Amino acid sequence: EIITEVLSGEYLKIEIDFDLYKKVNFQKLIIVLNIQDNFEKAIISFVTDEMGIKFNDPIENKLIIEIPKLLLRGGQYTARLLAMEGDTQKESFLDELEHAFYINVLSSDYWNSGKTLRNGESAFIDGKIIIT
Repeated sequence: EIITEVLSGEYLKIEIDFDLYKKVNFQKLIIVLNIQDNFEKAIISFVTDEMGIKFNDPIENKLIIEIPKLLLRGGQYTARLLAMEGDTQKESFLDELEHAFYINVLSSDYWNSGKTLRNGESAFIDGKIIIT
């Protein structure tokens, strides 16, 4: 089932099938997912080498990205997906996919305050504000 809408703060699982056109050392593979606003400015990024993720050779040629809580305000977003081998220098790029998918984030009452988050293509963070 393809879903193009998700509520702010909800779980999101992205599955992308891929084909290989050359031999890739998956131990050195770096995947970057940028979720971007309408001006193609990265709002959030997942960069696998920074996250300490190492890949094994694929069995099904499927990339799966799981986001436990999508902390984005309501709005339209697009994704940019990059694959590199070894480092993030331009000559190490294996593939770059602009507009890999589009997602419509619907504002939710993430804080259970009785108010929905304001729309606006930006991220928000989980935390507390206290005055003592």
